[in-house]
Amino acid sequence: MTKSTELIVSATGLFSNDLRGVPMTSESFYSRISEINTVATGLFDVASLGFYRVGQLLNRAKKELKGDFGKLKKQLAEDGLHEKQQERYMSIARNKNIEINYSKLPHEWTTWEKLSRCFII
Repeated sequence: MTKSTELIVSATGLFSNDLRGVPMTSESFYSRISEINTVATGLFDVASLGFYRVGQLLNRAKKELKGDFGKLKKQLAEDGLHEKQQERYMSIARNKNIEINYSKLPHEWTTWEKLSRCFII
């Protein structure tokens, strides 16, 4: 097992996007996305999983929040996660090839973004 794999294994639950029992509000999504983004930014070796999970949560929030999603995006942008970056993370998380192979990809989100553009499903 490589060191980066060990970090991901030991980080189980750290990037959980489980919101069972939590009211589906803009504030609950904002809180969880901000928490994951902060951790991902601080832990470079685990950041690949972090931005992927942020993208997944943003996609879920867009689907569930409808009109409040714009407010959430603006609130996250004011907190440092710019709207363009949010869109990039969402695009990466929507890609089925990346979903299947994300554990094998390098840590840089820019590589993931390039792959997501090549393998549009």
